[in-house]
Amino acid sequence: MSRKRKACFAMVAIALGLLLLEGLASVAVVANKMLTQRRLAERLHTEYDAQLGWINKSDFHGRDLYGESLHLHTNAQRFRATEPTSEQVPPGRVRVVCTGDSFTLGYGVADGDTWCAQLEQCDGTLQPVNLGQGGYGVDQAYLWYQRVESRYQHKIHLFAFITEDFRRMANDTFGGYGKPVLDLDGDRLAVTNVPVPRTSYLLSSLLHNGNLLSDLNTVRVMRRVIWGKPYIKNAREVDSYSRRIANQVFSELAREHARRGRVFVLVHLPVKADLTQRSSKWRDYLVRAAKEAGWNYFDLAEEMSRLPQDQVDALYLGNEVPYQAAAGHYSVRGNRFVATALYARLTARDDVRQLLEQAQQTDSPVSSN
Repeated sequence: MSRKRKACFAMVAIALGLLLLEGLASVAVVANKMLTQRRLAERLHTEYDAQLGWINKSDFHGRDLYGESLHLHTNAQRFRATEPTSEQVPPGRVRVVCTGDSFTLGYGVADGDTWCAQLEQCDGTLQPVNLGQGGYGVDQAYLWYQRVESRYQHKIHLFAFITEDFRRMANDTFGGYGKPVLDLDGDRLAVTNVPVPRTSYLLSSLLHNGNLLSDLNTVRVMRRVIWGKPYIKNAREVDSYSRRIANQVFSELAREHARRGRVFVLVHLPVKADLTQRSSKWRDYLVRAAKEAGWNYFDLAEEMSRLPQDQVDALYLGNEVPYQAAAGHYSVRGNRFVATALYARLTARDDVRQLLEQAQQTDSPVSSN
């Protein structure tokens, strides 16, 4: 064999060896991430739901779920609570229903330290009911509320959200788990992608690590060959769709609440990044839409942005809670700040003050049909 041919074989062998090492190194990195990646807390206290995608387990007792003395309980109705929720409002109380995502659920804090629960600490006349659920978009929060709305009497509905909850509506999955999708059928909302595919719950371990597997070049190539280049909506398309659906969701809720004599409030909960932005397209849109439609819109970034940075930092969790995406949620102090700010805004309204005064004076339940 000539020297030239031997040199060629050697170069090929070296190249193949380098490719093999590169592949093994890639696999090792991904495997290490899989072993060290934090779990999703929702996998412990939720289960599959054909219409919503996932929902809290009923009567779940998560002792020390988020850490020592940081318990998460749900009642028979799947609400975050330590006691059952009656259909009728107790005498002398005004029931307020809080809907939203993990910021409403109270990710990382104990049952009594969520902002929804702390409304009762601001005023014992209020009876809060927590329908927060981790990972929910505006669509799922709306659908779960629709499921229980007529069954449980209440006079105030706080529909809370972070900006990202609007963009979640544009997809039929979140974190790899299937979810319903809202669409417009004329001037009415229609629910699609139901029953929600159950595959994600049957293959939960694979879905949990799916985002890491996609780091492997082999997986990327196989996806491209089998499915082709996926179509991904751009930010403008996502926002356009989400605004149309959100406008219909809020309009339908506003009409129903007005018919039943309830107070309906949209509550924009700020994540930390919101406090450094001078403007936000979504906030600008919501301010404009609320003014045109007559919705009550509370943007709590206004109160938070007035605080010095060290006080802002204390309102959010760091990495002390051992679950994925816990950092950035409200701490106990953050939840207290939200509850206090909300209570101040609510009681600045004549209709809310009248509800509270009526309940206190008559010692009879203030309920709706």
